[in-house]
Amino acid sequence: MVLAVYGLGGIFVPLLIIRWMGYKPDTFHSIVMMISAFFGVIVWTLLGLGDDVFPSVPGVGSAFIAHFIMCAVRDDSASNPLGRFEISPERKNQFATFGVIALCFLGVAEGAYAAYGPDSSENSDANMVAMYQIDGNFSLVEIGSGTEVITDSAQISASSDAVDVSGLNVVGFRIATSHTDNEQACNFLANTEDDEVGYEGGIQDFNVTESGIQENLESELYFINQSLVGTTTNSSSSEIDASLAGGDSGIGTYDFTISVVVNSGGSPVCQNGDSDESVDWVVSLIILDYTLTEVKE
Repeated sequence: MVLAVYGLGGIFVPLLIIRWMGYKPDTFHSIVMMISAFFGVIVWTLLGLGDDVFPSVPGVGSAFIAHFIMCAVRDDSASNPLGRFEISPERKNQFATFGVIALCFLGVAEGAYAAYGPDSSENSDANMVAMYQIDGNFSLVEIGSGTEVITDSAQISASSDAVDVSGLNVVGFRIATSHTDNEQACNFLANTEDDEVGYEGGIQDFNVTESGIQENLESELYFINQSLVGTTTNSSSSEIDASLAGGDSGIGTYDFTISVVVNSGGSPVCQNGDSDESVDWVVSLIILDYTLTEVKE
């Protein structure tokens, strides 16, 4: 396939150009140009350089080099490589000077591109659609905690600046609260009622809300589609990486309002004392580490 496409291009383009210029190569001259073009295409492809420059380019260059060499050293080939276009010796020197300068410029440009240019093989692999198994682990990094004695409501905050998040893939956050109702019965006949604790808040537009009378409450919110982890999907690795990258969504300050609805029980002859609640809270970042494994049939 490479020879059929790039090889034929490397052969016919130089031959057509020199014939348009009025140069009439004999059979040997034409065959040498054709073999040179094939050789240039094959060597360039075997060196693995075809991703950066089409193999037909060195094929055309090899054919023209063979053409100019035969014009210079072969008796049966016309000495003027440009056919009907005659060039004076002075102009030849000028062309030679410009040619050397152009070659130096191209050499520097190619060297700089090879050293600093994008890795096309990596980019092509990242964009290749295939079947991938996604394996990952979620972990928590605490960024804030405390205890609040709350009558009605209290404001709390925690910041990702509390820890070093460089290199971490922050994909969500978690808030957890716990409390034990401290209501004291006024006598042995009095009943107690659990207080209701709730919270609301988050970061930017990512917010959670929860409330209840149970001792422990917790909520998690993800900035990504966490259901992808542990599955197999037909996609490119770059698309999967984009879907599982939290970016800067979780970087900043988290603000929450913790509220308490005090419920006090009692008996027919007295009322229990219950005016506030002590609430413990913890805010954590959710970190995802994952690997992609191509599933080959």
